[in-house]
Amino acid sequence: MKSKLLLSCLLVLVFTSSTLFASGQENTDSTKPGIVDAVVTVVEATVEKIDHQSRMVTLKGPEGNYIELEVDEAVKNLPQVEKGDIVTVEYIEAVSIQVFPKGSAVPGLTAIGTEASAEPGQKPAGVAIEEITLVTVVDAIDLQQQLVTLKGAEGRTKTFKARSPERLAKVEVGDTVQITLTEAIGISVTEKE
Repeated sequence: MKSKLLLSCLLVLVFTSSTLFASGQENTDSTKPGIVDAVVTVVEATVEKIDHQSRMVTLKGPEGNYIELEVDEAVKNLPQVEKGDIVTVEYIEAVSIQVFPKGSAVPGLTAIGTEASAEPGQKPAGVAIEEITLVTVVDAIDLQQQLVTLKGAEGRTKTFKARSPERLAKVEVGDTVQITLTEAIGISVTEKE
């Protein structure tokens, strides 16, 4: 339960601070478009067998399938795992694309990551988050073909097909585009209820 709370808190922090961290400014121009798309996958399995000495664990998945795996030494709290415990894995992939007025940010690339794990003596739990932010500038727009060309800090350009003509119509050459990719994984072990 604590790891689910930790994962939720970290994700809220990541999603609410991404724009401010990368660009140093909030998008105060509400006429500029933005989009956030996320996929969350949650899988639960039951510990069917565990050998603490060899660190081998057999899990039974939701479809009745079995998987045997060796648990890395980095997992400090393996002795607290028992047959019947529930292993929950939550994986999140998210993309945020925000457009800001010209001059709002300097093109570039940043990456941040963080990890956390359960305290010694608790059931194993951990979370890892990685976020990559790319800031580019709109170099060209073709409204008829629904194409936008972005230029990075090194001067390279790449052209993309816009998903929404209405949003593309609000973009101007020189606008700053911030693209943030976030991946997070949380793993927790809880007692069977």
